[in-house]
Amino acid sequence: MGRQSLLEKNLTNGKVLEFLLQREDAAEKLSISRKLLLRLYKSKQTDRKKNTLKILDNLLMRLCSDSCDNIENLKKLHAASQKCSEQTRKRVEAQELLLEEKRKNKKFHDIERRLLQERKLRYRIEADFDKLLQQNTELEKRLETTEKTR
Repeated sequence: MGRQSLLEKNLTNGKVLEFLLQREDAAEKLSISRKLLLRLYKSKQTDRKKNTLKILDNLLMRLCSDSCDNIENLKKLHAASQKCSEQTRKRVEAQELLLEEKRKNKKFHDIERRLLQERKLRYRIEADFDKLLQQNTELEKRLETTEKTR
């Protein structure tokens, strides 16, 4: 007989945790399997042994199939979980980018508001300057007229 594979070794010698067998479906499957094994062991008739062996073989195929389905479902669940965490990470990054863009936009609006205030102030200063220039020219004209009259 060749060397046992790790899977075979785990299946034949591996320990099963008690709480896993206490679940209702696992306990029922274990009970059926033990009943069939006991029937095979006690049976003396070859026809009955063959029939019980076929039933046990079918049971083992069904359990192996269910086990493989569970393993595949776990792999799919793990892949979906990773995909979900990746999507969550991307969503968080997008939210951070959105917040940063909002901050930049707010800074831009603040700068734009200050620029408008400065323009208004400049226009006011220019208007005041124009008024002062007009007053200056009027005062110069008055000065000239007063000098001429003297």
